[in-house]
Amino acid sequence: MKRIWIGIGLLAALLIGGLWVADAMEDSHLPGAKDLRRASELALEEDWLRAEALTGRAREKWERKWRVTASVADHEPMDEIDGMFEELKTYARARDEVAYSGTCAHLAALLEAMGHAHSFNWWNLL
Repeated sequence: MKRIWIGIGLLAALLIGGLWVADAMEDSHLPGAKDLRRASELALEEDWLRAEALTGRAREKWERKWRVTASVADHEPMDEIDGMFEELKTYARARDEVAYSGTCAHLAALLEAMGHAHSFNWWNLL
């Protein structure tokens, strides 16, 4: 009888941990995606100061949560996100608003996918 309670406790801990990870992933990555979407618009308007500030804030959030994300997520999309943040620096120096805007939009989509891939919904349970 004692073993069944240990098993139930372990399953409950795994469930609670999984729910926490799902919530943490969305909270970590969706605000950065929102900043990047806005930066994409600002780059097309050639408002480089605000666009770079928003991408800097998104990158800072990404780097702050990188280790936690790496512990639960696939590393291939994470490497792609890291590389695209580096691309943004080059586009900003060249003042290439179209490439900068497109990269921001692509990065935003990747961050949203990273957050939603771990959310608790029926299609992730299949």
